[in-house]
Amino acid sequence: RDMLRREGAAFQVDMVSELTAPFLLEDIDCPVVIGAGTATSSGHLEGARRLAQILDAELFEVEGADHFAPTSSPGAWAELVRRTVTAATART
Repeated sequence: RDMLRREGAAFQVDMVSELTAPFLLEDIDCPVVIGAGTATSSGHLEGARRLAQILDAELFEVEGADHFAPTSSPGAWAELVRRTVTAATART
């Protein structure tokens, strides 16, 4: 029970911190690749799609991958990392 209370307090602090944007999206001035799995929650997937559109970023959707793609779809995760590195190094 004590552990749950401590986690609850931490969760509340975490949620309150999300009420204020830590930065402005228009301040992002670098290549962006946004990854999302099609088996994640609809909110996460839709959020990834919208953010990619707002940032004019590459959207890397992985068919069947869930929210934990690094462990459930490691090959796709590695491809996302490769695309991100390629985008970053192409800019320099």
